[in-house]
Amino acid sequence: MIQFSFRRNGVKRLRYIQSDSIKSIIKNRNYFIPAFLKSDRLLDVTAEYTATSNFVYQFEKPQAIPIAYICVYNYGEWKPIFYGKVYSKGKYVKFNGMAKDMAYHIAVPKGSSYKLVGKPFIIDSLNHVIYSEPDLQKKIKIVVEKTNIGTDSWVKKTEHIH
Repeated sequence: MIQFSFRRNGVKRLRYIQSDSIKSIIKNRNYFIPAFLKSDRLLDVTAEYTATSNFVYQFEKPQAIPIAYICVYNYGEWKPIFYGKVYSKGKYVKFNGMAKDMAYHIAVPKGSSYKLVGKPFIIDSLNHVIYSEPDLQKKIKIVVEKTNIGTDSWVKKTEHIH
């Protein structure tokens, strides 16, 4: 049986072990890994459902870690949704198949959790990366509604996404 996990930002499908799995990247070192990413059977199929782009994030300071997380704002906090391999002695991380027109934030493992680094950003439909630069002098109140609630956040194999 194949299960799909549908979230506003991406779709993951279970599959057989891949060589670039999170476990093969961290090589038995003790880094924080979200429970759902511990499986070596995840396949990112986001590109089958929406326009995507590859994204390279340059760290402000080199990171002494093999992985970083891409996060989305979900249920009131930034949550990791997938990982990317860190390259060039901690200088950058690459994420493949990022859904466009989504707000993202980079995080790195820290102890038994993770910490956000840099600024939130959006990859727009033209592949421009727009970083959040809030004007702290001008404040507005906004209301954001949840779009992926409970059972609606999963897509079963027999369902169609419209």
